[in-house]
Amino acid sequence: MKRQLCYIFFALLQTSFISAQNRNKGDLFIGVSAGVSFANFLNSTPPHKLNLFNYDAYYIPSVSANISVNPTYVDYQTNLIKDLLVKVTAGADIEYFIKNNMSIYSGLYFEPKGINLNYSNITQTSVDTTIVTYKTKLSVNYLTIPIVLRKYFFREKKFFFECGIYIGYLVSSSFKHSQSRVFESQYLTDRYSSNYNWNNLSPYTNKIDYGLILGAGYSKKISEKLFLTAETKINFGLRKLDSKFNNEFSVIPIPNGVNFANYLIRSTNYQGFNSNSININLAVQVSLGYKI
Repeated sequence: MKRQLCYIFFALLQTSFISAQNRNKGDLFIGVSAGVSFANFLNSTPPHKLNLFNYDAYYIPSVSANISVNPTYVDYQTNLIKDLLVKVTAGADIEYFIKNNMSIYSGLYFEPKGINLNYSNITQTSVDTTIVTYKTKLSVNYLTIPIVLRKYFFREKKFFFECGIYIGYLVSSSFKHSQSRVFESQYLTDRYSSNYNWNNLSPYTNKIDYGLILGAGYSKKISEKLFLTAETKINFGLRKLDSKFNNEFSVIPIPNGVNFANYLIRSTNYQGFNSNSININLAVQVSLGYKI
């Protein structure tokens, strides 16, 4: 009985060793992948919140140099989790093993990024109530090429950690904005709303994006040539999105005042977000690889 158990034990070791050596130095894999991207902007809150979107940077009349009393000022807040833009990502990939447990991974991907801002605020006094709602969906979509180093762990080479860089080219962009303001008092109810859609932000967006990649995953052999891989990775952008403005701010006094306006104020940003905003997204994807 002991001898039989020893035979079984060594047979399992041999099977594990053969499985572990299925991917060796010099092996090449090609595949396709698809998944979900959870995107947002880092450093997205602008220093001056004069307008939610102000891409042409016109001067705006104001009764005061303090922008917080301007009617177009709204102290909206951005949130890294709440404002996630969720979209589908897909692409083709290639992986080459430079060692038995290490590979270089690359490919071509459609990578959607952006932000989905939903902000509302209720201000109440003893005599009136003001409800402000802003919704902005800004999408910037790229074709990206990652260059990633993967390190596989354990004998089976199933778990891996990866790090590298990416470069992306802007292929499409869109901006959808809606806002409403409701003022209610004992004597008056005033409602205001507006909608704005724009399908081309390329004049105001840097065409090239680049950054760092960190990720981890699990790969499993499903046949002699096919491997199924699931991974989660974070892409950290290193280049700001705005190609035209840099959060400029200026105030021009009007000596005699015109229509109760004593100042002209100019405030620039990236469609209502900080001109220094950068991309960040978490991608969860599954890929099917074929060993050539």
